Amino acid sequence: MFETMTQEMKLRNFSPRMMETYVECNRDFHQWVQKNPYDVSEQDIRHYLLHLLGKQYASSTIDLIHTALRFYYGTVLRKTTFYPKRQQQMHFVGIKNNPHTTGIYEGITQAAASS
Repeated sequence: MFETMTQEMKLRNFSPRMMETYVECNRDFHQWVQKNPYDVSEQDIRHYLLHLLGKQYASSTIDLIHTALRFYYGTVLRKTTFYPKRQQQMHFVGIKNNPHTTGIYEGITQAAASS
């Protein structure tokens, strides 16, 4: 079931231990959720992570499991819901409070708000 994921990890030069860990994390989740991988939702993963938190798993372990699940479902299976589009943030250092650029700053923020 996770052969494609293993191939993807090899292409990305993952260490053998990391590959083993990612497969184990995904296997454990698959046994817990008992769904076809293509039917798994982001909500299923959220419930699983909350389940693990309830079992007192360390936050670093939860992060690792979450990353392994995102790799499989987002990268390998290409389920786009696991990689929401990042909103571009524009940073304008020093122009907000500068009297010479206040009009420019207001125009930029209004344009950004309307898009």
